[in-house]
Amino acid sequence: PEAMLANGGVLSDLIQEVLVTKDADEWLTVFDSMNVPVRKVATIDEAITDEQLTINKMIVPPVDDDIGIPMIVNHPVKISNVAQVGPKRAPEMGEHTAEILAGLGYSDNEIQELRNKGAV
Repeated sequence: PEAMLANGGVLSDLIQEVLVTKDADEWLTVFDSMNVPVRKVATIDEAITDEQLTINKMIVPPVDDDIGIPMIVNHPVKISNVAQVGPKRAPEMGEHTAEILAGLGYSDNEIQELRNKGAV
């Protein structure tokens, strides 16, 4: 392990020198012929049309039209018996302040007073 750590930079340089001799498709052919399970990292344009990503719902259309893109990476965390909220835009600063404060029991007058004081 010490030798690997000490020589990692040199090894990385040597590997880089070899890798640049072929393009990605050529290397995929070489690796495939050796049964090495590799896949090229997709560009965004490639990912949004990838059948496997679509079937597994790893990329989905956003539920919020304001996002302005056709597909978005889905949230990776799945919890049994909890409905997942689809991808949508993040709220603007303070967009839900009144709603949250009301949910915490603040009256409309108290919320307005907090606004007047610059607290929210």
